[in-house]
Amino acid sequence: MPGFDFSQGLSLFIIAQLIGSVGLLVNVVSFQKKNSNDMIKLHIFANIAGVFHYLLLTQFTGVALCALVMARNKASLHVPAKYMRALVALSVIGVWAIVFLTYKNVFDIFGGICVTLASTALLNKDDPMFFRLNHLAAATCWFMFCLASLSIPGAVNSVMNVSSNIVGMIRHEARFHAFRERLGIKQPA
Repeated sequence: MPGFDFSQGLSLFIIAQLIGSVGLLVNVVSFQKKNSNDMIKLHIFANIAGVFHYLLLTQFTGVALCALVMARNKASLHVPAKYMRALVALSVIGVWAIVFLTYKNVFDIFGGICVTLASTALLNKDDPMFFRLNHLAAATCWFMFCLASLSIPGAVNSVMNVSSNIVGMIRHEARFHAFRERLGIKQPA
C-alpha cells in the first residue's frame, strides 16, 4: 500500500489524522468568512496542518503541494492583479516539478492535476460557473490522491468541496433556474 507504513505504529497514523482534521475544521471555518482575503488567510493555516499531516503519513508529494499552495496563497494576497498570470505560471511549474521529484505512484499525478486546476482557477475568479466547475474537477482529483495517501480528512474535505460547489451552482447559476423552481428553492437576494 502506498503512503503510510503501519509498522511505524498506529498512533502516528491517528496523530496524522487528528492534525489533518484540524486543517479540515479550519477550512470549514474559512468558508464562513465574508471576503476572499480572510478565506485565503485561513487556508494558509489549513495548509500548515496539511504539511504536518502528510509528513506523518510519509506522503512527501502532499507535503510539498501543501507548502506550495500555502506560498501561492500568501503571495496572492500581496501580488497586484497584473502579475497574477506569472504567479499562476510559477505555481503550475512548481507543481509539476514537485510531482516529478516526489513521485511514488500514479496517484501523485492526481494531486498535481488538482493543484494545477485550482491554480488556473485564480485567472477566472470573475466567472463563478467556471470557477466552481474547475474546483469540482480539482476536488475529484484530490479525493483520489487522498485515498491513496490514506488521508481521511483530505478525502472528507474533497467531498465537502464537491458538495459546496454543486450547491453553489444550483443556488446561484442562471442555467439552474428551472431546477430551483421545481425544488421550490427561492433565489437568494
